[in-house]
Amino acid sequence: SADITQNNPYYIQMSPSLESHCKAITKHVKERYSTDQVVLLCRNKPAEVSRLKYFQNENHEIDGSAISDEFREFIVSDNSSEYNSIDVSSYLSNEKPTVFIVPSWSSESFINSLLRVIRLAKYANIETGGPEIIVYGMPKWREYTRVSFDNYEDLNVHISNETYLDPTSPDVQGFRQRYFNLYGTPPNENAALGYDMMLYLGKMLKKHGSQFQTKIDMEKEQYLSTRFEVEPLAPSIFISEDYSVDRYENKYVNILKFKDFYFQLAQ
Repeated sequence: SADITQNNPYYIQMSPSLESHCKAITKHVKERYSTDQVVLLCRNKPAEVSRLKYFQNENHEIDGSAISDEFREFIVSDNSSEYNSIDVSSYLSNEKPTVFIVPSWSSESFINSLLRVIRLAKYANIETGGPEIIVYGMPKWREYTRVSFDNYEDLNVHISNETYLDPTSPDVQGFRQRYFNLYGTPPNENAALGYDMMLYLGKMLKKHGSQFQTKIDMEKEQYLSTRFEVEPLAPSIFISEDYSVDRYENKYVNILKFKDFYFQLAQ
């Protein structure tokens, strides 16, 4: 959430907001694909449609122009249980990859049906081998249990996520072993994130004192589960000089790719 508080220069939001997730996805996409390859796709729900502006605004910001080309948008009006009428074939190209960005997560059945439909469209003309498709989704997709991993793999699914624990990292392995020795259960990502946050904030307190938030944007560091890149945010309306900072937020978001049947850090 980005509206928990306003005009509060003592508030530090350690978890990136939805807008930060959308910006991170847009940046990752724009570094690899052109604007005309990208399609924003969501259901015809006000909450989902309103998210599209985050991607379009960041696209303009990256291009350095408010009148640059926008991503194409596909608003799904099908409200059936199977979403069988979704047709993405007109967006696919055999000459270059097509990127679908789907800022939707509240309905697992929708995501499951959508990926199935996209994959069927990909192989509609099997003689061509199918166009290359990349799908970007949201963190909640990691928790789904009914979506086929074959669809994740075949459609090059990427998601944004607050945390990522590299299972091959000696530091991560050491943390997991110490945690298990102490509590008798393996730690999840929230345990690692809590550990990282307390270590990071404790370091800031020791180094900069009780007003450490005024220096925090100069302390960008990688920890076990994520990187902290906390930035001050300016208020939308300046009430007085006392409120030169609206709040602070960690802007760093990991982009994960589903490869070899598990989510790993995208290159």
